[in-house]
Amino acid sequence: MRQADARAGNMKPTTDCFCGIDFQSDYFSAVQYSLKERAITLLSIQPFPAGKRAGEWKLWRRELKNGKPRLKYFSQGIAAAIPAQYAVVKLATVDADEPSVEEALKWELAQSFAGNPDDFVFDAQEMVGIATGKTRTFLLAAYRRKLVEQTADMVRSAGFKPQAVGLDIFGLINVFEANYRERSAAPCLLIHCEESVTKLILSRGGEFLDFRCFDSSGHATDELAFAAAAASEIDRFCQGRRPEAMFATGSWFQQVLHREAFFETIPGAELLNPFREVKCQVVIEEQQLKEYSTQLSVAVGLALQRASLLSEDSPPDHPTRSEELSA
Repeated sequence: MRQADARAGNMKPTTDCFCGIDFQSDYFSAVQYSLKERAITLLSIQPFPAGKRAGEWKLWRRELKNGKPRLKYFSQGIAAAIPAQYAVVKLATVDADEPSVEEALKWELAQSFAGNPDDFVFDAQEMVGIATGKTRTFLLAAYRRKLVEQTADMVRSAGFKPQAVGLDIFGLINVFEANYRERSAAPCLLIHCEESVTKLILSRGGEFLDFRCFDSSGHATDELAFAAAAASEIDRFCQGRRPEAMFATGSWFQQVLHREAFFETIPGAELLNPFREVKCQVVIEEQQLKEYSTQLSVAVGLALQRASLLSEDSPPDHPTRSEELSA
């Protein structure tokens, strides 16, 4: 895996920009979206050294701190992602006349994990599009408070200012919605493949429907076995809910052989392009950008999301989601 750093001209940190950072097991990626330029103006992919490693969170803290010199042109404000495998994400339905919605939702989430509810941070968004006259449906997410604090402290210790902490799967939904607006109304499956973990996200109209992640490390050395395992998990996950489109991303798709095996095994799947509609002004060859884009999708989605919140009078050209947790 190669390091990549690129910027648009003589960029300097400005207040009209926001940065999204995505942490994966083998690298972290960062992008910056400029409200003024309405484009991605900075990007960086920093692979982790091979060999014996500390735990993921210690590794991320160390590598972000070590990588700070290569991020010197980035905005200080950071939106960081917690990998979704460390959270509980689900849809919950309550009666339309429920007098204490917040308590009902907390009770629903509490059934999905062990431990004291006070140790978790809860986030909820009503799914207005699937409400009925008798019920209301909410997207729920629960993060361990310790992980949110760890992530914010990790960003802070590297000399940045943590502005938001969210889930990587919501960054994926954001970047898909921004680049494939004409297809977002239909059920769509987003597939994020890394060597160790693969995530499946079912979305429609820019809204979360379902999510599953599974360990894919056992097939990491065989692209055909990896693709076959992914196809089996997709069938199990969808269970007759056939999506009208499937888009894949993640560092697994950097290699040509991996892409060929995957798309031959899973007909109809396409490689997600985070720069299909979102402009990218970094000075980089088109082929290189295509190669690196598989590691940038989540970070682009995080940056777009934050940019839309900061630009009340002049939102970005592309709609973004706002599921996040202020840190």
